[in-house]
Parts: sequence; C-alpha cells; structure tokens
Amino acid sequence: MIGVGSYLLESGILLSRMASKIYLIYKGGALGGDKEMIAAIEKKKNIELIPQSSVKALSGTNNLQSITLVDNSGQEKVVNVDGLFIEMGSKINLDFIKQLVKINSKSEIETTPDGKTSHPAIFAAGDASSIPYKQIVAACSGGATAGLSAFNYVEKLKGKPGVRADWKKTIGDTVFHY
Repeated sequence: MIGVGSYLLESGILLSRMASKIYLIYKGGALGGDKEMIAAIEKKKNIELIPQSSVKALSGTNNLQSITLVDNSGQEKVVNVDGLFIEMGSKINLDFIKQLVKINSKSEIETTPDGKTSHPAIFAAGDASSIPYKQIVAACSGGATAGLSAFNYVEKLKGKPGVRADWKKTIGDTVFHY
C-alpha cells in the first residue's frame, strides 16, 4: 500500500487481517494520523513500514508481481507483491453548494437516509454525504436511493405520486415483488 495519513493507516489495518504480508509505503519520515492507529500498525507483525519512499515502477507479466521503490536518497528496492493499493484520500470540493445545504464539521453534506439535504430540492449521496462508510457499494446504494428520492420530488412537483419503495404487481391472486 502507498498513501498518506489516516487513509493509509485504516486500509493497512483492514488489509493486515486478510494478507500475510503488507508493505506500507509513504513519503514522510513518520506515519501521519491518529496515534492509536499508528500504534496498532506498529504492533502488526505482518506489516513492514517503508518510510521516505515512493513507487518508481510496476512489473509483472499478466498481473502485478513486483514494485520498484526508490527512497529519498535515490536507493532502489524491488519488492515482490500481489497487488498495490493507493490510499491518498480525497478532498471533495463543496464550495459550489455550501451556501445551499448544511455542511457538517467533517466537510460532508448532511443527509437523511433517503439522500435528502437541508434544501428541499437538493439530494446527495456517496463520499460527499454524511454516510458513515465511504465505500463504493455504500455510495452506489446511496446514489440509487437519492436518485429515487429526487425523482419522487420532481414527480410530486408535477402533481404525480412518484414511485414506491417496494415494487409489486398483482396478477390474478398472485403478488409479485421486484
């Protein structure tokens, strides 16, 4: 894994539960982030810290087999790996909307479980929202939910009922849920 701060630490801890060996590669001389997470990382027997380094090259035939690292002095080191995770984090630009919706102390758009914000016509999902887990599957689910909520909002503006959360159709005496 290569990255910075809490993103690198959290992913390192998570992957250390599944992988036999993890290399944490970072440019600085010390790990950055939460002190408790740093302590947890330092206790893990299957994590090797590689400070003051960056990835120079990736090698492999049909899949990744090794990476070439270069440290701050220019010294190179080849490490055999099965994969590479990049955990650089992200900063979501909410400048265009922060005057319209409530933004919490973590710089996230405050949302309800159905994607509604403090503005009745603005819906949000994914990493920009206040969902607790910043994972693609959670973002996709939130996107679908917020999309349906937005659709219902527009339909109601037109005087239509919108869609229901549980879709069903009755044919004869049988009810089909889909």
